[in-house]
Amino acid sequence: MDFENLFNKFQENYYSEFILLIVEITALILAITYARTYKTGKLFIIYIAFDLSIFLIDLYIMNNSEISIKFTSLFLRTTNTLIALIELLVYYYFFSKVIKSTRLKKVLIIISILYSLIVCSFLFINFISITARLPYIAKVIGALEFCLLLLVCIFYFIWLLQNVSSEPLLNRPSFWIMSGIFFYSIFSIPYYLISNYLFLNRIANQNILVALFYYLPFSINFIFLSKSFLCKKPLTI
Repeated sequence: MDFENLFNKFQENYYSEFILLIVEITALILAITYARTYKTGKLFIIYIAFDLSIFLIDLYIMNNSEISIKFTSLFLRTTNTLIALIELLVYYYFFSKVIKSTRLKKVLIIISILYSLIVCSFLFINFISITARLPYIAKVIGALEFCLLLLVCIFYFIWLLQNVSSEPLLNRPSFWIMSGIFFYSIFSIPYYLISNYLFLNRIANQNILVALFYYLPFSINFIFLSKSFLCKKPLTI
């Protein structure tokens, strides 16, 4: 692994990748420390650990000159799509436990199944076909995931307004979790839809756009997750 190239890449992206790495490791440590006894906590630990592992492998692959660009692209498309699926399933399960509604749970299950089918279909095509459209399709699938997450976030905030609780809002882990994914989704949807255009056309200052619209919102999401773990309460409160 070319560590000098890795350092230069961190510098080019205004150290946003390095910041994400630190906050994600912190979130994992806090999740294991304070949330491992809860079922939803265990799911978040799996999600964070998987995402962190893939992130580290990404850094290794992208800074290893012996690995082909073709393999790197295939790996990134595949893992990013898998992470999107795991992310959606974990947050949907969490949301179903926060708002205990049989009808809502059925809707979330149907959406999860449909999204899973979309992801599986894409992964199958991804491995048997080579087309310039695959990176764009992967980004669209990622944007779709955030749209689906954004819908449940809005529903959650409406639910908060309609249900009075004796628990202070800032002491509720669910508020921090849903606020984090809401913030992340708002910024990620437009980024995912235009990112291919930015890279293909080599738009000026694209590194700062990546830092501001991808790595920064992602980091803030993990900061909010960390705050929810620090509440030291069941995450669904």
